[in-house]
Amino acid sequence: MSLLTLTDEAKKLIINAVPVVLGLPYKMGAETMQGETPYMFDCSELVEWLYRCAGWIVPDGARFQFAASLPVKDIETGDLLFTQRNGVINHVALALDTTTLVEASGWKMKVIKTPLEDFMRTYKIPEPGQAVNHSTVHPDGFRRFIMEKVKARP
Repeated sequence: MSLLTLTDEAKKLIINAVPVVLGLPYKMGAETMQGETPYMFDCSELVEWLYRCAGWIVPDGARFQFAASLPVKDIETGDLLFTQRNGVINHVALALDTTTLVEASGWKMKVIKTPLEDFMRTYKIPEPGQAVNHSTVHPDGFRRFIMEKVKARP
């Protein structure tokens, strides 16, 4: 399986779309149809919408986005970082660059830019034997969509 490689133009389209949605409200289960002006997002719908802006159709739902991606070592615009709780994927954020994420945050109740360092501190992977009663970053780290699981937008 090959990984999706975004062109520089597609990466710019994602980055340029972010200011349009910063501050929009978070709503679990929000859906934005193609061509609609977004007015609210949940985490996976934000990823879906940003990829749509760049010309790609990706799966809906953080769990399906996780299943349609593979771990990567080098971070690029468009890569995904997932959190989990009790082994269940429950959140996704998108890398704008190697130090900044964009996410529809259920905690802040809006779309925000988040420094990667802050995200990692908030969703820290616990030490072995440490009790966990919160979401943590998935141990795979960043992931990228599998080419065969996405399609170019017509």
